Amino acid sequence: MIIALVFIHVVCVFANNQDSRLDKLEKLLKQQMFKLTEQELRIGNLEVINNAQKSEIELLKHRDYNQTKEITFLKQRMIYCLRDEDSLSGDNLENGEHSIKENAIEKNILPRAFGQVVAFYAYMSKPQGNPGARHTLAFDVLRTNIYSGYNGATGIFTVPTSGVYIFTFTVRVICNSHFSFEIVQNGIVQGAVVVDTISQDAVCSSAHSTGTIVTPTLRGDTVLVRTHSTNQPFGGIQSNDQGRSSFAGWLIG
Repeated sequence: MIIALVFIHVVCVFANNQDSRLDKLEKLLKQQMFKLTEQELRIGNLEVINNAQKSEIELLKHRDYNQTKEITFLKQRMIYCLRDEDSLSGDNLENGEHSIKENAIEKNILPRAFGQVVAFYAYMSKPQGNPGARHTLAFDVLRTNIYSGYNGATGIFTVPTSGVYIFTFTVRVICNSHFSFEIVQNGIVQGAVVVDTISQDAVCSSAHSTGTIVTPTLRGDTVLVRTHSTNQPFGGIQSNDQGRSSFAGWLIG
């Protein structure tokens, strides 16, 4: 009987100890759950803040893009204003000197850090008679030369930024002429046009022909327009205020 009572007492003490341990574990579990809930709330708040910051970054990118476009427009307007000022000041510069001056203006106003806008447009200042075959055409009057890739003296455009470009040229020839023109990239002909004004009639006039290519390029590539490499031309190239022979190109992506 005594042994049974002792056994019951021991069992009760053990049970009480287990209950106490379970209570402690339950309290500890509740504390951990509370901390976990706090962490989840903090994570939720951080996600909200992160999403708000992402939205703000996208907004700033959009504003920066618009500001870049506006700066581009203003710089272009500045160039045109400076050109107009030159023309109104009575400076009688030769075409070559005028081209060099315009090029220098654009270099100062549009440095290389300006961005990914690359474009040029130039035309011939005067006619060229009997240029011969495989002759590179020099469009010596530069109206636009962002990134200074085009050389009006040599007639060669050197790619300053890799990408896909559009190049287009228009050549006007005089009466009784026959020409074929090529647009050449790194020595490889990418396109060609022909223009013929030879006529048996009493009335003979000038005519023009236009060629356009879209081509991928790498920095340092060269692009030029020349008379055909094997087809011997006859006659002369015309360029005046009645109709310009011109060359242009721009980066599209």
